[in-house]
Amino acid sequence: MQSGQSFENDEIDLFELWNGLVQEKWTIVLSFVAAVILAGLYAFTATPVYKSTAYFLPPTVEDVQEMNALNLLTDKSFYQPPEVYENFIEHLKSRDVSQAIFNRFNLVELYVQELEQVDESQKVAVLNRAFDQFSKSIGVNLPKKNASGNQVSVDLSLERSPQETADILNALIALAQEKTAHQFFKDIQSEMSIRQQRLHDQVASLRKIEKERRLDRVVQLQEAANIARSLDLKEPMMSAPQVNIVNMEGGKSQGMPLYYLGYQLLEAELSALKSRENDDPFIGELRGLQQKLSELQELKLDIKKFGVVTVDQFALPAAKPIKPKKALILAVGGVLGLMLGVFVALIRRAVKNRKMEQKALPTV
Repeated sequence: MQSGQSFENDEIDLFELWNGLVQEKWTIVLSFVAAVILAGLYAFTATPVYKSTAYFLPPTVEDVQEMNALNLLTDKSFYQPPEVYENFIEHLKSRDVSQAIFNRFNLVELYVQELEQVDESQKVAVLNRAFDQFSKSIGVNLPKKNASGNQVSVDLSLERSPQETADILNALIALAQEKTAHQFFKDIQSEMSIRQQRLHDQVASLRKIEKERRLDRVVQLQEAANIARSLDLKEPMMSAPQVNIVNMEGGKSQGMPLYYLGYQLLEAELSALKSRENDDPFIGELRGLQQKLSELQELKLDIKKFGVVTVDQFALPAAKPIKPKKALILAVGGVLGLMLGVFVALIRRAVKNRKMEQKALPTV
């Protein structure tokens, strides 16, 4: 019998529970109203956060045409729009670009109050944490792997006015474009310098070799002229015995000796070679190399024509903030207020019942 009575005592009487909540209705109402008021104060006084978004597409072939001006001269592989577009996206996601915008607009004040009062030993760490928070507010959204389009978007969420948020995001986009264009410009300029230096070296090498050939010819002619004078051969020999002189080192036939031309002809050529001041007209490949060098030196690239991305839509001011979500905050506040009110009401009811039970007990 005792176990049955204990089981009945442990059961919850829902009607009694409901009556208790009704009796404590003002406790629940006050809790609900207080929670809604607090939630409303937060929702209507919190600094709003605005989000701005911009959209991009790859550059066109015409956009990257200026970058390929050097490649047209040198037969190098061309820069393709996908390659340029990918480079722009990497700059858009880079911490270097974000850091520059963070510093330019003094955005540290959004995350750190009274930075001047921060201890110098901790200031660097505080600034780094503030920048990390800012970096998280930037979202670069890439197309999915199986998506057919190449559209990329970037968004920025800040506790600034809608116009300021849009301006900051557009500044970030412009800086990413500038950094990308400068990288390609620097790479192309470096390639131009390397190619110009290579052509300079080739021209210098050809001139050096031609000079050495001329000096070798001078020595050969001088020796042949001396032999011709010793043999008193002034004029070329119209008919000469068939002589086949063989080079003992290489075993190759040299044909008729040079001194057979006579010293008069040999000395005339020798005098012309000694008086020559410029070997350029006698170098067959030289003019072609000089033409290429001249084209490279006259090539002027306009970085303003470097199109690294097609901006489908620049960032625009948001119509309404994304935070705080007032309706949601009020709804959550109301629900929490009701839950708290019911909880307090149950405790109050339990305390009252306990006191009544103690009063009902017979005194010994």
